[in-house]
Amino acid sequence: MYDFLIAAHGHHLGPEAGNNWNRIRRENLSNGGLLPATVTQHFRAIISDVLFKDHFDNPAEQVNVANVEALRQLCLEAIQREFGS
Repeated sequence: MYDFLIAAHGHHLGPEAGNNWNRIRRENLSNGGLLPATVTQHFRAIISDVLFKDHFDNPAEQVNVANVEALRQLCLEAIQREFGS
């Protein structure tokens, strides 16, 4: 989700990208329950911000990319702690 949001920032989604975004939203809502507690609050804030967005080119409704990048980093750190050597 994070990489998609960063890439989609400032763009209007075409039909195929829109279909991918719908799939990504469904998967992330389901997978959100699997996140460690250290990132759950940040995830909820991001998902509530982007859940109903279908396009990312409206300047008045821009996704906070800094928050998305911070959450991505938190997830990577949690993965490293859990599965790193």
